[in-house]
Amino acid sequence: MLTFVSYAQLMKLFGKKIFVSGPHNDGELDLHNSKSFGHYNPLFVKWLRTNIRFLISRDNFRKSTEVLFHKYVNRLVAIYYASYHILRQNPNVCNQLSKNYLDRIASESLNPLHYWGISWVAKKESDDPVAKMMYQLKKVSRDPNTASSAIYFWIRRMEDGTADLFFSLIVDVFVAYNYDSYRIINKAVKWDVETDTSYRDFT
Repeated sequence: MLTFVSYAQLMKLFGKKIFVSGPHNDGELDLHNSKSFGHYNPLFVKWLRTNIRFLISRDNFRKSTEVLFHKYVNRLVAIYYASYHILRQNPNVCNQLSKNYLDRIASESLNPLHYWGISWVAKKESDDPVAKMMYQLKKVSRDPNTASSAIYFWIRRMEDGTADLFFSLIVDVFVAYNYDSYRIINKAVKWDVETDTSYRDFT
């Protein structure tokens, strides 16, 4: 998002705090904090979703931004879409990753390599459930760093209660700009059809 608008500009547009707690202040983001992380204001996510839904429902806007979407956003949307589903289909793995992450935050022992630790290229044990999960994500992402970041984004969002809101926004954008890839990913990665929440309203 910072490619298009700064954090300060976005907060000014929203008119309230984007994060209800965490290390970020009103002027800048603290993206390397090992003691806490930002808890999104659910009202901000709803506001963002409402505005993006309004824009992408306009044919002229969507057509004029297709090039930008495919250049900057398409692959990220696919990875975040797939990683959400994979976590939902692996609740035990999700809970363990979350517990480990939160324990490290609480003990102030989170290090910069923590995210890389679950990358599919860093895992050799075929029996490891995290390795199996990340191998499925490999079908969507060739970049293990981005895949790992996506997993931990969702773990933080599940913790702050905004995961479903963000996911519904991602589905809206993905379907609007690249429905073919959306369908292909649903076949490439193993999850139950019942987890497809494409048209669920998360109000």
